[in-house]
Amino acid sequence: MRKTLILTGLATLSLSATAVADKPENPGKPADKPAKADRPAAKDKGKGTSKRCKTHRHAFNVHGTLVSQALTANPDGTVDGTVVVATSKRDKSTKAVVAKETTYTLDDAKLSVKTDDRNADGKSDLTDVKAGDRIKLEGRKTHQHGRKCLKGDFTPTVTLRRVKFDDPKPAKPAPEPAPTPTPAPTPAA
Repeated sequence: MRKTLILTGLATLSLSATAVADKPENPGKPADKPAKADRPAAKDKGKGTSKRCKTHRHAFNVHGTLVSQALTANPDGTVDGTVVVATSKRDKSTKAVVAKETTYTLDDAKLSVKTDDRNADGKSDLTDVKAGDRIKLEGRKTHQHGRKCLKGDFTPTVTLRRVKFDDPKPAKPAPEPAPTPTPAPTPAA
């Protein structure tokens, strides 16, 4: 048993010695790779060329109350014109762009009207929209990330693609006053 262990140990040592002897000097670098001076120069990755500096598009959603509108309906069901909105709710990404009362320009935006038929013509359309109705604007906003981007000619743009009108929320009824407790009759003595 002892002889077997000694022979096995010697065989392992001789195999590891041959493995070390066959190892190349630098295993990560092929021998035929040209020197650094012979290689072509890498692309210039200067300021303003990272992927963070590319123009990105994000959703743009604004909810509010219609102040005024000057919209014209197109034959294909879209609308053109301007709307003034008193903003009540907006996305996190739109806070820098949206003020409390903002004018938006629409160009070929899809129209959705869910108001009552106020002019009794049998359908809810743009003529039924009035100031005070709820409005939702949906679209896309372009912007660039990063403070070190070259912002020379870039200006953020908002493209609205859908406008939705709905009736104003009904007024909340005044809470009923709590009934006054009547005193319990006292038993006669």
